[in-house]
Amino acid sequence: MALDVSVMNQCWWKQTLLHSMVQFGAVIALVFIIIKFSPLDPVNQFLGGNVASVSVDQKQLIAEHLGANQGYFERLLLWGEDVLLHGGGYSNLYQQSVSDVIGHYLPHSLILMGVSWLLILILGYSFGVVSAYYQDSVVDKWLCRIAWCVSSIPSFWLGLVFLSLFAIKLQWLPLARLEEGSNIVSLSLVLPLVTLVFTSIPNIYLHTREKTVAVLQSDYIQYAKAHQLPFAHLVRFYIFPNSFTPALLLQLTSLAELISGSVMIETVFNYPGLGHVFLQACLASDVALLAALTCFAAGLVLMGNLLACFLQYRLMPSCRANLL
Repeated sequence: MALDVSVMNQCWWKQTLLHSMVQFGAVIALVFIIIKFSPLDPVNQFLGGNVASVSVDQKQLIAEHLGANQGYFERLLLWGEDVLLHGGGYSNLYQQSVSDVIGHYLPHSLILMGVSWLLILILGYSFGVVSAYYQDSVVDKWLCRIAWCVSSIPSFWLGLVFLSLFAIKLQWLPLARLEEGSNIVSLSLVLPLVTLVFTSIPNIYLHTREKTVAVLQSDYIQYAKAHQLPFAHLVRFYIFPNSFTPALLLQLTSLAELISGSVMIETVFNYPGLGHVFLQACLASDVALLAALTCFAAGLVLMGNLLACFLQYRLMPSCRANLL
């Protein structure tokens, strides 16, 4: 019996990894399909909109240099060769290798998304537990109202509000644009960080509140309350073990929303991260850089999903039958 379970576990992990690899390959193929049928002209973007200033022959040479005349499969194969042999290829927008571009801007995005991810998990889970424990109270009702309102507000709009209020009108915080050579962790990080955290908390808060309410209605919690155990004791020994794992799994599977939100916020605040670079690569039809950034983001999302599956399998034995 133990051998059968071990074989099933190995088969499940192989199947999960295979599905992730297929999804990753589909993302790469879809990126080049979108680029192929994009209305943006890479030659016009390369010339800054002055395509009429060059002759037809010069335009043809520029198109060949940019690889705009290549077929779909040819461009895909050449990009794969560049990834394996030449550090991801060459960025026509930044006039340097893709690996150098990513290496330069990656630390800014890692700081922004990493700190945001932790704060969203900690604050969202904490507010969710408190709101569920004091269900139907004034605090619970106001937290729910705020969460529903914030979840309906676009992140870029809220970013513009924070920017105009705190950076321009009140001048409490600087604009998020970092100067070359400045410290990554500075006051310029505050506004993008607050905006990203504030717009992402409602999901984890509402989910945690729902799960915690279900836990509080269980028999063992009612028994503990009957014995007047303190709130800290209930959280440590009853609520946290039964409600934190679902919150952690949700946060791991929400990396796609976090990445897309960081793209919008980095653009609004002109923050020098990969999200801002991604938008510039889209506008300039920089195929090599665009494909590399998309695959990098897809890889992070798939890694988050795989880690969530692993933790669910290890920490939630009741779900193993459904996974297998």
